[in-house]
Amino acid sequence: MAATGIQSRPHWRGVGALTLLLAGACVLLLAGLLVALLAARQPQASFAPGSPEAAVTSYLGLLQNGQVDEAFGMAALETGPPFHEAVTREQFHERFDAWSQSPHRVTLLRSSVSGDNASVTVEISTFRPDLFPAADRTVQQTFTLSRRDGAWTITGPTYMSF
Repeated sequence: MAATGIQSRPHWRGVGALTLLLAGACVLLLAGLLVALLAARQPQASFAPGSPEAAVTSYLGLLQNGQVDEAFGMAALETGPPFHEAVTREQFHERFDAWSQSPHRVTLLRSSVSGDNASVTVEISTFRPDLFPAADRTVQQTFTLSRRDGAWTITGPTYMSF
């Protein structure tokens, strides 16, 4: 038999490179998922009891847990101009019942106190309730508070972006 000079490449070389590429992509995907999970599960910050920051944390925690009536008890909200009427429990439910349908991460950005008034600005990240915990949306929200009978009451905002 005479040699024809044609050499064939072993088929496994192409398969091995493709397998290596797919394995590398899977490792990167898993590493990214792990980082996202760890970032989403950071421990909750604690604030001094009776502080405006603690009041906002409690308020948002109640909304996240679907305890809208309890959150309503921490708030004294008014409708916007021109009427400036107190927000009713029914109106509060219309605005905030959906809050607990998605997980949120709240990060304190800044706060200030001036006598019996305070403001607390937070960053709220809303997450899809599915396998990948990537933030769908992140907004800054400033809460206004007023000290009434020794406790901080949420006086704004009337609506929240979420």
